[in-house]
Amino acid sequence: MKKRDQDATGIPPPWMGLNNAPERIKQVFMEAEMKEINGILDVGAAYEALHKYLPAGTKVYKTLTIRDTKKNGPKKGQAKVRVCVDRGPQNVESHSPTIQMATLRALLALLAAKKAKGKAGDFPQAYLNADQELYYVWPPLTARQYDEQGNRLVWALPKALYGGRASGRHWYKMLRNWFVANGFVVSEWDPCLFVKVTEDGNFHYVGVYVDDLIHVYSDEAAYEKVVTKFRESFHGYSDLGALSEIFNAEIDVDEHHVTLTQTRYIELLQEKFLAGEVVSKTYTPALVELEEAVKKAAERKTSELSTEDHAKYREIVGAILYIATVCRPDIAVAVGLLSRVLEYPDADTLFAAYRTLRYLITTKVLGLRWTVGGDTTLSGMSDSNWAVVKSTSGYVFFLCHAAIAYIAKKQASIAMSSTEAEIMAASLAALEAVFLRGILAELQCLQSKPTVLGVDNQGAIALAKSYISNSRTKHIERRHLKIRELVEEMVVRPEFVPTDENVADIMSKPLGRVKFEKFRKVLLNHEV
Repeated sequence: MKKRDQDATGIPPPWMGLNNAPERIKQVFMEAEMKEINGILDVGAAYEALHKYLPAGTKVYKTLTIRDTKKNGPKKGQAKVRVCVDRGPQNVESHSPTIQMATLRALLALLAAKKAKGKAGDFPQAYLNADQELYYVWPPLTARQYDEQGNRLVWALPKALYGGRASGRHWYKMLRNWFVANGFVVSEWDPCLFVKVTEDGNFHYVGVYVDDLIHVYSDEAAYEKVVTKFRESFHGYSDLGALSEIFNAEIDVDEHHVTLTQTRYIELLQEKFLAGEVVSKTYTPALVELEEAVKKAAERKTSELSTEDHAKYREIVGAILYIATVCRPDIAVAVGLLSRVLEYPDADTLFAAYRTLRYLITTKVLGLRWTVGGDTTLSGMSDSNWAVVKSTSGYVFFLCHAAIAYIAKKQASIAMSSTEAEIMAASLAALEAVFLRGILAELQCLQSKPTVLGVDNQGAIALAKSYISNSRTKHIERRHLKIRELVEEMVVRPEFVPTDENVADIMSKPLGRVKFEKFRKVLLNHEV
């Protein structure tokens, strides 16, 4: 194998086979690769067919073999191999849902609130369980290519294979049907949340992210019955035991808190982008001047960075955006601003991206921390950063003393006043409250009273509670006044909160250290 046929880690690229690879590469990957290939064939997800007997014009698609090693956990360093279809049939329905992060955080909050049990599970070859319309692929290059008579082989795929455009959809539909057949109810608010509540009050909630499952339940015996049925119905289901990690995130459960962090993932980013650097303490993810720097970069409409630095900027922003989405709302504003100039970054915004990364490294132990036995009353706050151009909406909702939903989002239109900017943010938050109340009701956490929404603008509160129409408000789009309807229906109740107490301020603009650390402590229920 030529040097160019390996990446920087020495891992062969997906289009290469292992048969002619160096012995050291075979020692790492061959066993796992043959286990993957034989597993596909053994369960009937694929079977060999002679190419010469296919109908004329039959399309045969390529396969790729994705290889890596596990980066953390008890199996760290072990080979990971996945045989995938390279695209496959294109003219098919392909949408497949995954659990929303707000739903996942709500599950973890209720794990704490209900003092429930939590476990994880996965399907190592999940898609191989799902039926699909038959099509053909070339065998992966490490597999057999010809039969004993020298005839060219193809694989026929009656089951879904990773990489196929519709594979995730087939798998989800099969899994959904299984849950329904076994007494679970599909959430009306999140199609990847499945709920089962028995007459004696025992519950079992399951959140699904492709082939990873998170279980929150009250009765161990009932849970074991579900696991047994999983193993009878699906190939290769693994009960991973007590919740410890999911989505490159760590879950720590003790007698006081349930904590969601991404410490190991942040450490991997440090190794990748700041290897060898002694990272100095960084107290905030962004300087207050970041907004102006982003504005200047956007106005320039051209990137001042080299191709390498531009690619690095995009990679850093993408990585920290993922962290913000999972468990670090304290960096949401910084990431949101940096994302606005992905096409036109300059030296200042690249420096800002590294600053956010350094902040994460120096606060890598932080995450969302829900209090065991904590309050299950949903509450929220919203805020905006009124600007000459488009403002930023921010909101945060709390359960069990930590955030379960949050956003920092550029508004779609220019607000003509601070009141207009605030009502736009409040309406966006109110819509999120509808979703969260629906999810919580399904999880036996009914919100009997309107959800309090803290707003620090009296004009916006008046506009939300009353049908005011005058020269300063008549132009506001109706969709931004949806909150009025929700106030009348007693879904939300806007209440004034002083600006210095409005935690959503951290979701609308970069803050100085003192105010930032004050709000971060409330937002995460966690401190360094």
